Amino acid sequence: MGCLIGRRFGLSPRPVVTTRLLGARSDGYFAQFGTLKYVAASHGTAKHCHLVIEHDSEYYIGALMFDDAKFCWMVSTALQYHHIGRSIKEIGDLDFSYTL
Repeated sequence: MGCLIGRRFGLSPRPVVTTRLLGARSDGYFAQFGTLKYVAASHGTAKHCHLVIEHDSEYYIGALMFDDAKFCWMVSTALQYHHIGRSIKEIGDLDFSYTL
């Protein structure tokens, strides 16, 4: 996600770390250019959510980790209901400053 999230909630402003599904090759760097297909939203006190990303007909799974469970829930819910099908670049540029 973006630097604003990193400053406020302790995330690194680097791309999401991903692993390729259904295969041994791991070139998750390329998943940052893919499309968000699914979000496994966090529940309760969880401080992470999982993303499924498609790039060049291959699927990757990644995780976003947060320091704050409530903010994690807000971001994962927003992604799940409003950003499926968008590029990871678009999602990385989202501004959640209105939540501060």
